[in-house]
Amino acid sequence: METLWTEYKDEESGEEALILELARSVLLSYFTFTKAQEERGLEPQKPIPKSNSTREHRKDTQC
Repeated sequence: METLWTEYKDEESGEEALILELARSVLLSYFTFTKAQEERGLEPQKPIPKSNSTREHRKDTQC
């Protein structure tokens, strides 16, 4: 069976922690993507705020 937890040690602060493998995978993907964006001179993308504008628009356009 696969291990769900991974030991992690922060290189800068020296802090240690146990993190879920899934969380580790997601964080690695995010930081890799963000670093690549910065290297290309692009601003890191921010989450798109949720709004009801699409839902309201659909209500208006229904027959």
